[in-house]
Amino acid sequence: MKFCCGYCKIQKEKNNVTANQAFSGIQGESSREAIEGRLTLSEIAGTYGVHPNMISRWKQEALEGMVETFSSKRDKKTKDDEAEKEELYKEIGHLKVQVDWLKKKSGLIL
Repeated sequence: MKFCCGYCKIQKEKNNVTANQAFSGIQGESSREAIEGRLTLSEIAGTYGVHPNMISRWKQEALEGMVETFSSKRDKKTKDDEAEKEELYKEIGHLKVQVDWLKKKSGLIL
């Protein structure tokens, strides 16, 4: 099995994960550290054995992903609420038709 760096190989041996899982761990950890800003990109890159440009790109993708995550939750809730509201109005209309029909059949409305 081929690993992109020594860190992935260590993670594979230590945690019994696939190379892709180990690489995903590197992406997540390094982008989190870059966002926190405690270390420079070069220091983070040296820790994980990847190029600083990759850390910068992963950081940007993580930030964009956060925006989408929080905005999509709000949008999804709004869409779900609208769909539920539409379904309830449809049910109300159906029930009104049934009540009118029952009133007509019972002789209350002529």
